[in-house]
Amino acid sequence: ADVHFSLWEFRHGKRTKVQYKYYLDRNSNTMIRRIHHMEGIRELDLFHLNGECAKVDFLLKTISIKPEKYDMVVYHNAPKTTSNIVNHGINLEDGELIFNVTGDIPKGKTGCFLDQKNRIVTYNLEECKISPNLFTSEEDVTANHAAYIGKFKDEDVFYMMSRGIEERDAIRLLMKGFFLSNLELTKEKEEKLISILEDVWR
Repeated sequence: ADVHFSLWEFRHGKRTKVQYKYYLDRNSNTMIRRIHHMEGIRELDLFHLNGECAKVDFLLKTISIKPEKYDMVVYHNAPKTTSNIVNHGINLEDGELIFNVTGDIPKGKTGCFLDQKNRIVTYNLEECKISPNLFTSEEDVTANHAAYIGKFKDEDVFYMMSRGIEERDAIRLLMKGFFLSNLELTKEKEEKLISILEDVWR
């Protein structure tokens, strides 16, 4: 109980399969920032919010160039628990990106807050899919989800082009802003991520 945990992870390399399990007791607070640039990944994340006022704040950023699938399940096993799950993906080259995100609130677990935000920016013709699932058996809760798959808005690209920026460079700048948003990075880490983006978006 009363544990505050923060994790910042950068994963880069060959195809992998991984599973994470998190157990949060009363008044525990976990913040996770995960950045991926893999040659394919299968990932399962299980969050068990077992104590009152437990909270998880999760942010995933991934550049998908091969098939990637993420399954995430948050169990609100106690009242007044909070989950904020954000998944942002950029899908390029041979990338396929799937987000399956599930939140579960049983009867009697009042005062819970559950929020999911999933977005995939894709610039190929491969499969992308978002499945946001909210299972609530209790009325006294707040549960939200947002899901978007597609390219950047044409008006945003055209606006930048009207300022003399080439279309491909405009998209690169939008990708940079999208990928780096909500990340608190050192200058060194930011430059590393920008170099990866520039490498895959030639």
